[in-house]
Amino acid sequence: MIEYWVLKVEYLLIFMPNIFHEKNFQYLKNAYLSDNLHHSYIFYGEEGSGKFDFALYVARFLQCENKKEGVPCEKCKNCKVNKNGFVINAYILNKEKDESITIGEIREMQKREELSVAGGGVKVFIINNAQNLTREASEAFLKTLEEPTKRSLIILLTEEKRYLPRTILSRCQSVFFPGGLNNIESLSEESLREIVDQLTVLLGEKKFEKMILAKELSDDKGIRKRVGEWVLVLYNMFLVKNKALVTNGNGTKILEGLEKKLDYDKILEVLEKANGLLNLLDTNVSKRVLFEDFVLNIGD
Repeated sequence: MIEYWVLKVEYLLIFMPNIFHEKNFQYLKNAYLSDNLHHSYIFYGEEGSGKFDFALYVARFLQCENKKEGVPCEKCKNCKVNKNGFVINAYILNKEKDESITIGEIREMQKREELSVAGGGVKVFIINNAQNLTREASEAFLKTLEEPTKRSLIILLTEEKRYLPRTILSRCQSVFFPGGLNNIESLSEESLREIVDQLTVLLGEKKFEKMILAKELSDDKGIRKRVGEWVLVLYNMFLVKNKALVTNGNGTKILEGLEKKLDYDKILEVLEKANGLLNLLDTNVSKRVLFEDFVLNIGD
């Protein structure tokens, strides 16, 4: 059952220093302030990347009555209410990984969406582990996505969005969340150039070069670290494409050549697959097999 949650948000800012979350927030904040906020988003990325907390922070920001500083002001009526233990107009359907999201729960959410917004804010619906929507629930949910209520925002959370129906994916905008990665500027110029060279091979069409790359790197015990670095670089390329990252440092300038060769959809596709590989590497003992298969078939 959808609950009007009591949300403990006093210390949500602890995750905001993460550079990826900062840029995701800037992206959504700018969309809101320019009246271009989409009615539905998918926050996806590996477990522990902070998607849920970030969704709560966005909800809190949207309810703030004074957004001049670009963060919740902590002084307006809504911020004071939120600070006391919950986020006004935030409704959360929080499911564990093994729990189905039923059509009854979606219909209850739709009833909530029809109610007026209190306090002049935006009504926010957060669905955790959205990949657990049953077929009937997905079909009912499409009505909400196709005919969204004004001043409402729906956020779907999932580790891998490929498990969501295409009909839902096509109606939502996606925001990616890496987990446990550093700022790209923390990489040395030599390391970054090496990673970009590897990605050039990875995203190319020459099977022989891919075979050599797979053989060289699969002998390295740090397979997960290397894939994480690929995700880091691809994510920054995504930010460059969205003009959310200014290419003024040596690190980001190195990305320009590769970024120009790839369109937006290709970057997102490879980013999602690389993130999926990270999840598999955490749970599968056959890391070398998984890695080699990924390298050889990523461009197919």
